Amino acid sequence: PGPRFQKPDGGFALWQELRESDLYLTAYVLLVNSQTRELGAALPPEVERSALKYLAAALNKRPDHEPDVQAVALWVLSREGASAKDALRLFPLVRERVTAQSNGADPLGLSALLLAAHSLPNVADREKVRSELIAALEKSAAVTATQLHFAARSPARWWQSIGSTLRDNGLADVSGAAMITLEVDGTVTVIPRKKD
Repeated sequence: PGPRFQKPDGGFALWQELRESDLYLTAYVLLVNSQTRELGAALPPEVERSALKYLAAALNKRPDHEPDVQAVALWVLSREGASAKDALRLFPLVRERVTAQSNGADPLGLSALLLAAHSLPNVADREKVRSELIAALEKSAAVTATQLHFAARSPARWWQSIGSTLRDNGLADVSGAAMITLEVDGTVTVIPRKKD
């Protein structure tokens, strides 16, 4: 038996009473798990494998999840050795879902796709894909005197994981700027064009 919040399909739910797994929460649990593993604390291997299988199955079967959440799940898959094969297969599908959004791609989804491409050296046209994702991120960037911000497309979306809608734009900013500048090669720098 797995943790109390893991569902039979391998995903996690915010409350034990919920029947359905949540894609974003499952990806988030696995992301935290990868960080705590380095400190000597991690989920049991069978729990982790089950959750990774859930991510791949959910991305394959359920395109109704928000595209940016799908991109985060794809990034998490791309970081885990055995699941990287699933991530490579799903990359074009999730990329299409993220970039085809009618209101524009969210910086969080673009950042997660960029990180997934970085983790998957066999992505077709990898350098072209990376350049396109960086260009899309640059379009949503704004510079103030002290910070680099990325405009969130759906400001109330991430409240489930961080507890407040007031922190949402901060999450998009942090995820966009920090994920790119800290994790991708150390050679990628987003320098937005000055707005007139």
